[in-house]
Amino acid sequence: MKMRFLSVIGILALLAALLPVALASAASETPPLPEPVEISDLLKDRPAPPQPFLGAVHLPSGGATTESQCPGGTDEFLVISITSFDPDNPGSQDVVFWKESAGSAATLWVAWDYLVTHYGRQDVVTCDMLSYLQGTMDSIVDTDVYYFGDYVERPAGNTNIDVMIYNIVDESFFDPTFPFYIAGFFWASVNETFDRNMIFIDSLDWANRLGPNTSPWRGSDPALWRENLYEGTVAHELQHLIHHDHDEDEDSWVDEGMADLAEYLNGFGHPDGHVVYYLAYHRTPLTVWGGGLESYGASYLFQLYLLEQFGSMGSSYPTGWDNSWTHTEIDEQANSIEGVENATGAVFNELYDTWIVANYLDDPSQTGAGGYPIGYDEIDLAPFVSASYSPWSIERSVNDIYNSDHHGNLPVSRYYGGYQSGTVEYPLGELLPYAPVYGLYKGFEPELGVYLRGNAISGVAPYSGSYEVASGGGHGLTGRTLSLLVPQATSGSSLTFATWFDIEEEWDYGFVEVSTDSGGSWMPIPGSITRTSSNPNNSTAWANSLISGQASSDTVITGNSGGWVNASFSLPDDDDLLIRFNYYTDEAVNGQGWFIDDVAVNGFSDGFEAGAGDWDLGGWSWTTGLFGNDWIAGYVNPTYVSGHLQSVAWDYLDSTVGATYEIITGLVDTNKLNKDEATVFFSNRPGENPFATGYLILVEKGNASP
Repeated sequence: MKMRFLSVIGILALLAALLPVALASAASETPPLPEPVEISDLLKDRPAPPQPFLGAVHLPSGGATTESQCPGGTDEFLVISITSFDPDNPGSQDVVFWKESAGSAATLWVAWDYLVTHYGRQDVVTCDMLSYLQGTMDSIVDTDVYYFGDYVERPAGNTNIDVMIYNIVDESFFDPTFPFYIAGFFWASVNETFDRNMIFIDSLDWANRLGPNTSPWRGSDPALWRENLYEGTVAHELQHLIHHDHDEDEDSWVDEGMADLAEYLNGFGHPDGHVVYYLAYHRTPLTVWGGGLESYGASYLFQLYLLEQFGSMGSSYPTGWDNSWTHTEIDEQANSIEGVENATGAVFNELYDTWIVANYLDDPSQTGAGGYPIGYDEIDLAPFVSASYSPWSIERSVNDIYNSDHHGNLPVSRYYGGYQSGTVEYPLGELLPYAPVYGLYKGFEPELGVYLRGNAISGVAPYSGSYEVASGGGHGLTGRTLSLLVPQATSGSSLTFATWFDIEEEWDYGFVEVSTDSGGSWMPIPGSITRTSSNPNNSTAWANSLISGQASSDTVITGNSGGWVNASFSLPDDDDLLIRFNYYTDEAVNGQGWFIDDVAVNGFSDGFEAGAGDWDLGGWSWTTGLFGNDWIAGYVNPTYVSGHLQSVAWDYLDSTVGATYEIITGLVDTNKLNKDEATVFFSNRPGENPFATGYLILVEKGNASP
């Protein structure tokens, strides 16, 4: 699930607080500058703000700059109203961009009056830096087009990419201690408004983050150097632009992974911050987008793994890789898991099963499920070494280094105790789909017994009985309507029902609507679960609803119900009243949707146990609300001689599926090892089911038993 502006900053701040010391930038006397993040996934469905200066030929008042600043500048300008991305400081700014450099592939624009932060930090962008960046643009554009395809010319006949450079207004714009900043973004709606292909790049610390480390503008402190960061950002955002033109509703976990892959294919290396965060916080769902740096890391590593399995290398290719695989994937119109299976012809779960072992072991000489290698050729994860971070790996994360509780850890110690003297029962936990858990165990011989009990089903069980109706999920839903004719309404009639909803707060909306003219017109009505809203995010879901022209309404259902709740709505008097439940979503993130049970109105009641015959489902489904899970568990068991790794045994454990639980048991034989150590891993792979589910794991010395 992608995070929105109102929540992404808080999550990033939490990640910063949890990171161990070893993940911080190299030691330096200079306070570290913020880490780059990216928000294009948040802008997929966000309409552009009003553009009062669209087509302006006169400058807005108040700006100090009145002409281009570099040789070759044309004094041409664009004024773009751009939203603040700091939730504590909302609004927008009319940013004046000056055309400073025009090449065959790209035009560079700089907002000279917008290079200073709210607290006075002055960013420096020089004409020499712009000249260097312009010199790289042909290569970046050509490479992205080679691997991901052509983009739509905006306007027709114009192949130029506009790179818009300014100090992006985010949390770090107002707070010098904030640990993250937005390095760049692509905003489709802004491009459509201006009929241009634009990407936006931040101006922070170009001296240390643009170009190779031999650049003449490099600062004196090598600890601050981030080689080719902004060139990589350009490649990343341009991939988003191209992907939007080929498959605009692709799930973010695929799109963002391919955007990171664009950086690698352009020769700018692996996105080290994303990779390191994932290795540290690896209990991260691959297919349910979270928006943190660890989500980017998971998506990138999976796309890199797919490239290695389905791409072709050769000296005749521009950067070593053929483009047939990347074109196949980006042109596949099915999304998420289905899209990957269509593009690869492989079973997704087999790819995933091998990938989670590869991320831990990284030994491409061995093969796993489906015959795929359990390691990478293009990156070393055991450990991953980069210029900006200490060496890191999943194995390091599942040790109790620095006494930290990393996301991948099981919740109690695994060292020399507990399970050796008897079975240890770990607390029942919740795990999102396609999120691996690894547990390292030491100090046991001759064997370790493992017992995993995972819920066989997940989802939203009906409020009563065995059936309910559910809206389902999806991008851009505008006709997900559940309707009922209620005859002979009387004075004081009310509608009651049980409901469970997880609707992306203030981005997606549900409404109870009524009609008194046989469906000719409809009106949303307030009730016990509605709220007043002013559409703070300018969501397209709101724009597509019946209240699209209103500034506020007390008829909105959004957010999370916190479980099943009882709802009540007063109804207008009418002899032939129509009632419907309408669910609208935007083009990006979705919650789990809207579930309804035990409807009662004017003597009519329906718990949906006999089907949905009285209803026009209109895209809703009659369902149990439950989805099957599919657990996997295995182990990685290394053999050491004189402290050196000699070989690794690993395998999957046997599974038994019942109506309530899936049981996985196994014994890890350590009797012949020179170091009694093994890592147990497990995960739930339930397909497109987005729900978290429960599990229980027990370990003991010897035979495992429930």
